[in-house]
Amino acid sequence: MSLVQVRTELETTIAVSAKRKILESGKVVDGYEVLSYLGEGSCSHVYRARHLHSRREVALKVLSQVEFVRGEADAEVFIGRFNREAKAAASVQHPNIVTFFDTGFSDERLYIAMQLLDGHDLSHELANSGPLSFARAKALFVPCLEALGRIHASGIVHRDLRPRNLFLHKPGTAEERMMILDFGLALLDDGDLQKRLTMPGQMLGTPAYTSPEALKQDLATPARDVYAMALIFIEALTGKPVVVGEDLFRCMELHCKAEIDLPAWVLSGELGALLERATDVDHTTRIQNGRSFFEKLSAITGAAPADDAVVKLSEVHAARKAREEEELRAKDEAEGDVELPGLIQMGPGLMVAVFAVAAIAGILLYVLLLR
Repeated sequence: MSLVQVRTELETTIAVSAKRKILESGKVVDGYEVLSYLGEGSCSHVYRARHLHSRREVALKVLSQVEFVRGEADAEVFIGRFNREAKAAASVQHPNIVTFFDTGFSDERLYIAMQLLDGHDLSHELANSGPLSFARAKALFVPCLEALGRIHASGIVHRDLRPRNLFLHKPGTAEERMMILDFGLALLDDGDLQKRLTMPGQMLGTPAYTSPEALKQDLATPARDVYAMALIFIEALTGKPVVVGEDLFRCMELHCKAEIDLPAWVLSGELGALLERATDVDHTTRIQNGRSFFEKLSAITGAAPADDAVVKLSEVHAARKAREEEELRAKDEAEGDVELPGLIQMGPGLMVAVFAVAAIAGILLYVLLLR
């Protein structure tokens, strides 16, 4: 069976299972009560849940063996990934890394209880609000790269960095920050680096963000994560992926032949030199780890040059958002008119006068009745 067939079969199985195995609200998984469904990952479902004793609300990531495991080999793969994610998440603490609380096995289900975040992923942000300004992108990525450096210093390579695994917590507020999620494909330097928790023929990672050495030699060094983060940073500035291939093999070709499309305006100046180093096809001359990338991006001052097309795209998104807000406001006002048409049309002063006249009329009527 070819690589594409293996991947397609796995994705089909997961998609069908996802529709069939959603846990209902009120279901209790090893002391965690399911409150609502949040979404799905590559081999799991995520729920909003509450611990029955501590009352803490968490994001509960659940993998059912019945859903995704079709034999002993698959069981080793998926159970291994969950155990690895739990170990990786628990080993590194940083404000930009999702906090791990608990893990366990209950009713043929593996689960991980994690910090419950408020917001959406970077992919959603770019699709709905357009590209980020350089100032905002830098403010989000710098601390996130510091967190990645902490991960690398702990002997971990993430291996699946992509916009969907970078979560904007409290977006658009003063507390906004970008969090690194999903350590399911992380490689831990635990003295057993050669042990592969993969299926035969399966490629780990997302093709659009996978480095050349990972595709050609299956190397997993911190430089692989640097490559992915650089591509994501460029995507955040432009609003579109750097690598777009018709299929997996076209993506591989673009990476390995260094034919990735880096916009000229992004590559100009000090920022351009940094991004060229971060996306170098040769991993030995690339920026080596998250800490180094963090230090170099932090040192860049001023704003990046802007591309007219990107600025226009941002303006289009902003105009659309303003239009949607105006339509919502008009709808609210229209609904208010239906409920209290007379009062809504009046100004505050006129409303007071009307009530005063009504009160005086009531008093006069009362006096006349007494007579």
